[in-house]
Amino acid sequence: MAETRRVSEVDMLMDILDRKTAEEILQEGELRFRALANVVPTIVWTAAPDGTITFANDQWFRFCGITPEQNAHGWPELVLHPDDQLRCMAAWTEALQSGRDYEIEVRNRRFDGEYRWFLTRAVPVRDHQGTITAWFGTTTDIHDRKLTEEALRASEARFRTIVETANEGIWLIGMDACTQFVNARMAAMLGCTPDEMIGRSVLEFTFPEDEPNHRERIGRNLAGEFEQFETRFRRRDGTAIPVLAATSAVRDEHGQASGALGMFCDISEKKALEEQQALLMRELHHRVKNTLTTVQALVNSTARNAVSVHDFRDAVTQRITSLAKTHTLLFNNEMAGVQLREILRSELEPYDDQSGSRILLEGPDLYLPPDLALAFGMAAHELTTNAAKHGALSHPRGCVHASWRFCNRDGEETRILFEWTEQGGPSVAEPDHKGFGTLLLDRVLGRQLGGEVEVAFAPEGLRVRVEAILPGLARD
Repeated sequence: MAETRRVSEVDMLMDILDRKTAEEILQEGELRFRALANVVPTIVWTAAPDGTITFANDQWFRFCGITPEQNAHGWPELVLHPDDQLRCMAAWTEALQSGRDYEIEVRNRRFDGEYRWFLTRAVPVRDHQGTITAWFGTTTDIHDRKLTEEALRASEARFRTIVETANEGIWLIGMDACTQFVNARMAAMLGCTPDEMIGRSVLEFTFPEDEPNHRERIGRNLAGEFEQFETRFRRRDGTAIPVLAATSAVRDEHGQASGALGMFCDISEKKALEEQQALLMRELHHRVKNTLTTVQALVNSTARNAVSVHDFRDAVTQRITSLAKTHTLLFNNEMAGVQLREILRSELEPYDDQSGSRILLEGPDLYLPPDLALAFGMAAHELTTNAAKHGALSHPRGCVHASWRFCNRDGEETRILFEWTEQGGPSVAEPDHKGFGTLLLDRVLGRQLGGEVEVAFAPEGLRVRVEAILPGLARD
């Protein structure tokens, strides 16, 4: 019995020694943990299973400017930014209930009143049965990184605002010539959306015959060269769009080319204007030649019929003035054509007494293209001049009636019937020879328009009838 008691006492003593050794080991480990935690630059803390803070290292107290005794009221209420408190507590409560890791970015107030961004992470510590016995956490200052991220986001936002509101198309490609970024303007120029262009090669928007030049330019850009040039791309519908381009390499932080950036301006209107200008120059050249030819014929014909130098000078001056008046009408209408009514009125208006009976113009709106306007202008001048000198307009009670109408036949282009009738003037007799006016009517209105001209010298007044096909004529 005595021996049994001695064994029992020895076992109890060993248990006590084992417990004391374990406690000492734990205490020693705790001291080592605290010592280590106090030398790291990050805030280190622990919490009980219910979330109560059980330890915070010296970095925490230095940041807050408080003592451990002043930390009794808890972390969130003490330093958390008011706007972050609800979000932080909700996330912490969810972690405590679920046992999942905790991670959040919040602002904490420093001892001087400045709020700084921190990343807080915590993981649960479990025993061999999986029960949470504590939480181990770190709180790392990420304020500078956060400011950098915000600056980058602001810069990115400004960049996107600039490129999306730019009138020019902006196109970024990688080393493989595939699209990495394109703004809405560039995509619209090619008939696509930005998303449809991402990942597609520049060469997909190139005509086969232009591909070698595009490949060379891309190679030069990726090699670091800057270029400005005119080119064209193939739109989604297959049509061409001319552009003014400026392209250069994009370099990484090491100075190595990582792609190419291009700015492209749609010059379709510019090209159209250039083509229109070239067309106008050719047309001007053609018209000047035709006008000079007309003047030459006018001078020659007038000279053959003139009885004196004085008559020749007056006749030539009047006829050239008539040409100038018709040209003025044309240019006032931007060379788009002139109404026949305006041509006749410009010649007959000086003889109109506003009674409504001396000059009568009757017919539909009829726009004559420039070449036909000049022909009718010369004819109207000759008829008016003849009427003023020898016909109805030479008498106070004389009148001129000019009428025109369309008389198309099946399968033909626009056909017009023009009639000039004089009444109330001196008695008319057919002349012994054809004068310039008659010859002009026949040559200009007859031959040039491929029409039929009838001139009748009736005693009561001159009558002229012209029926002709007017190709390309505009009618309202």
